[in-house]
Amino acid sequence: MAGMVEIVQEGRPHITKVVAGPDGLLGVYRKTHLSPQEKEKYREGDSLNVFHESGLTFGLELCYESHFPEISTVLSLKGQRFFSCPMPVREAIRRKK
Repeated sequence: MAGMVEIVQEGRPHITKVVAGPDGLLGVYRKTHLSPQEKEKYREGDSLNVFHESGLTFGLELCYESHFPEISTVLSLKGQRFFSCPMPVREAIRRKK
């Protein structure tokens, strides 16, 4: 997985995770549930994707999306058996400085 700000031709960019496996690109996930601050700068994605690699079916939730259990429910109904929810932890970052 690699995170990026995906620039689009029209409008605001997406917060995107690119998912790759040993054989190349598996797909992308564009964050669907933006925080109030993110809504000012970014565009929401429009699909909750599951990815398949080496017999594992998994989904992604990004940071603020962990506040919405419906996302995990939808991904589970799509076959997700594992999920990843990367997020920065600002308090831990501040303490290290």
